[in-house]
Amino acid sequence: MAVQRLLLSGQPVPVFKQTVETFYQATGCKVDFTHLGRGLPWVDMRRRPLHGLWVVEAESSPYCNKVLRTAEQDCDLLKLGVAIRGRLRSEQAGADIRMCPGKSALIAADRVGSISAQGLCRTLALAIPRERLAGRLDQLDKVMREGLSHGPEMRLLEFYLLSLM
Repeated sequence: MAVQRLLLSGQPVPVFKQTVETFYQATGCKVDFTHLGRGLPWVDMRRRPLHGLWVVEAESSPYCNKVLRTAEQDCDLLKLGVAIRGRLRSEQAGADIRMCPGKSALIAADRVGSISAQGLCRTLALAIPRERLAGRLDQLDKVMREGLSHGPEMRLLEFYLLSLM
């Protein structure tokens, strides 16, 4: 399937909020969007389904997405969030991960939490079913608490995902 794009600016916050939340829900994550910046919010977001996975790339004004719950059919998703530009904060299940370029966070779609950016940011995310990743990644819970640093493997994955977008 082709890349789907949401390019949105100049909309009142309630319209923006509903549109962004609907776009996220299609990837298996229900969020409550809050605009943190001054003026009207904006986002340029692309999503691409890929053989049972989702790849999402976004640039946006400051925001906070509170993860509320996930759709039942997608509750086993893990989402790898990569900061490409800007600083983000991921909070979930007692973990508080500060992301900047070179650091990633692994988030469970079935746990309540939040992801926020206090300034302009560009992010990349890969949503993957837990069973596809759990057997390949030692100490999954530790990674979810501490995040991942960018080694050569993560940089290669980031390159591949960006090329898909």
